[in-house]
Amino acid sequence: MNKTTKIRWVIAHEPLNLFVRAAKDYQDFINQAQTAERIEVEIMTLSEYSQKYNNGVLVTKHDLLDLMEQGKIEMSQMYTTWLAERYEQDMLA
Repeated sequence: MNKTTKIRWVIAHEPLNLFVRAAKDYQDFINQAQTAERIEVEIMTLSEYSQKYNNGVLVTKHDLLDLMEQGKIEMSQMYTTWLAERYEQDMLA
């Protein structure tokens, strides 16, 4: 029996509706692909994640890298400046 991998994807990049729509297209692609039985994609905004996984305590866009490092989410849509500040200054180019 194959294990299903769940990808919790939190969207925090503006314009929010554009990035959520693109993520949902990806989710639809995964659901239609042969991987659908092995991969589950859950797309959420910051407020949806806060309600479902953080007991209603607000999670901000600045918490996303920490959440990924802690294994609480697997994926996020965020600004590259946050990645540059934490990991690699060359991303600011």
